[in-house]
Amino acid sequence: MEFQVEVKASFKEEVEGKLQLTVTTPVSGYENLDLAIEYSLPVDEQPGHFDGRLNTSVNTEFHLKGTGTTKELEASFVTPYEPFRNGNFMWKMTSLDVVKSRLVAKFQWENSNIALDASVKFQQNFIQMLEGTLETPWEDLGHSSIRLVGQPQEGGYKNQLVLRGTETTYRGHLFWKYRDENDWDVDIQVEPENRGRGGRYTLQVALTNVGHKPFKIGLRMSTPHQGFQNLDFQLILHEKNSQIWYPLVFCLHSTVVPPRHHNNQSLPAFPTKHK
Repeated sequence: MEFQVEVKASFKEEVEGKLQLTVTTPVSGYENLDLAIEYSLPVDEQPGHFDGRLNTSVNTEFHLKGTGTTKELEASFVTPYEPFRNGNFMWKMTSLDVVKSRLVAKFQWENSNIALDASVKFQQNFIQMLEGTLETPWEDLGHSSIRLVGQPQEGGYKNQLVLRGTETTYRGHLFWKYRDENDWDVDIQVEPENRGRGGRYTLQVALTNVGHKPFKIGLRMSTPHQGFQNLDFQLILHEKNSQIWYPLVFCLHSTVVPPRHHNNQSLPAFPTKHK
C-alpha cells in the first residue's frame, strides 16, 4: 500500500524549545498522530538533549530521548512493537591524532545489537579512510570487516566501500557531488558481489541552499525488502518576514506498510544467527 503524509508547522529557531504537531494520515490506526518534542542544541562542548513522544489513534506511544554532542551521543527508544519494544544507541568519536579518530557506535534492541569499531581519517571534513569491524545479528554479516576509502574527484568526493562478511562481500560507493557551495547531492549504492545473494541498497540525498532559506532536503531510498522498496522524503524550511519564525513543510511518500497494533501483527523479524 502506498501512502503520502504532509506536515506543515511553524517553529521558533532557538537553541532550546518545544515543538508540538498534529498529523493526519490515511493509514488505519494512524489517522491522528500527536507529536511532542523538547530539545536543546549542543553549544560548544556543552551537550544538548532531545525528548520526543508520538501518540497514535490506537493509544500506542513511541518515545525517543537522547543527550550529547556531535562527538558523543547516547539515546534510547521505546515502541509498542516487537522486536523493538526498547533499545538504545550510542556514538563516540575520540581523536587519536591530528587527522585520525576512533569511532565507536552501537545500536541495541532487546537481545540483538549492531556494533561498529573503526579508525577514521578525515580530509576537509570528508572521510578519507575508515577501517574497522562490524558486528550484526545477521548470519552472513555476523562478524564483518568494513573499509571505506575516499578521494577527491571532479565535482565532489567519492568513497569506495567494501564490507566482508562470513559468507557475503558487499561493495558500493558513497559520492558527495556539489553543484555549487550551497547545493549538494549524496549518492550511495551498495550490493553484494554475488548478485544472487541479495539485492541493491540505494540512497540519494539532495541538499539545496545550504546555510540559507529556503533550505530543502530531498531523500530517496530503495531496498530489496518487501514493504520497504521505495521511500521518498522532502523537507523545506522557509523564512518568514521576522527572521524568527520558520514554516516547516514535511512530505513523505512511500510503499512502506506501517506495522499494525501488536495484537494483530508485529514488525517483521530479521534473519538472525543460528544458536
